[in-house]
Formats: sequence, C-alpha cells, structure tokens
Amino acid sequence: MRLHITGLALAMLSSTAFGAEPCTCKHVKAPPLSRFGAENTRPQFEPELNDLKGFSSFRGVSLDMRESEAQQALERLGFTLVSLQTTETAREICRGSFSVGTLRFDAKRRVNKIELNPAYFGIGRTALREFADDVFKRFAVRQAAVSDDICYGDVTCFRGTSPAEQFLILRIAEDVQLHISNKHHHQVLGSEQ
Repeated sequence: MRLHITGLALAMLSSTAFGAEPCTCKHVKAPPLSRFGAENTRPQFEPELNDLKGFSSFRGVSLDMRESEAQQALERLGFTLVSLQTTETAREICRGSFSVGTLRFDAKRRVNKIELNPAYFGIGRTALREFADDVFKRFAVRQAAVSDDICYGDVTCFRGTSPAEQFLILRIAEDVQLHISNKHHHQVLGSEQ
C-alpha cells in the first residue's frame, strides 16, 4: 500500500508540477485578479450542482461528467477548456491566459481526474492550511495521515477521502494543487497489486 501511495504521489508530481505537459493557455506568471480581490484567501465553491452520481461538484464540474458537460459548466464560469499538445486524454482549464487546472478523461471521454489550483476557486493569495481546511470541510473529507516518504523537503501534502473521492492537496515550492480522483477506482487499482 505504501508503495502504491508513493507511486501515485510521484506520478502526480511528475505529470503536473514539473511541466510534463506544456501549458496551452498563453501562460502568464500570475492569474488575473479575482473578482474577490488579490488578497482573497477564501475559496468560492458556488455554483454547485446536484445529481452528480454521488460525486462532489467543484463549481459545477465533477468526476464522471462527459467532456461536453464539463466544458459547458466551465464556460458558464468564464473558463475555457483547451486541448493539451501532448495528450488526447487531458484538457487544460484556462482563465484568460492563466491555467487554473486540468481535467483528465477516460476512454469514454468522462472526467476521471480533476486537478485544480486555488485560482479556480477565486483565491488571490493562498494560505495553504486555510485552503485545505476549507476544501476538506466543504466536501466532507476525512483527513488521512501522509507518510514522510511522500511529502518531504519543500513538498507539503494534505490527503483525505470523501464518500466517493480521494483528495490530495500538494504544495511544491509555491505551487499549490488540488487533485481529486475516484476513490473506488483507486481501491480497485490497489487491490490488483
């Protein structure tokens, strides 16, 4: 199990934090100012949707959504969904010329992983512990202990589960990311090893 968790964390780190996939938004150093202000540290979770097959709504986007549904939800918020140059199974979420996240899809073009940075929630300045507490409270996440071999050096992690999802919040240097995946999918993967 420890090896599985370490592998999962390293895969997430290598695929997003270290730029394995180049940003397709016209990348700028900082996101446009949130309508809540540059100093806003509290996430905006609305709008929420109901009837999402047991999955949480992240401002209208959830796991197991069809790609077209996710695109419509993001467009209502003023985001665009842009194809990545390196893969057909992921699309970048852009706010203007700034990337605020990535959606990853399965073979049926349904969302199977959501990767978001705090700017997606309207945060101008990230207070990591406060962000983790707000996310975990909002989505009824039960925090889990994180082993030292996953988070070390300049990497800080918060991990937990909700009834249907696994959550991992990472800070690598100054980059903060929220990763959401299907809890039951990982249990199946973990049981195969």
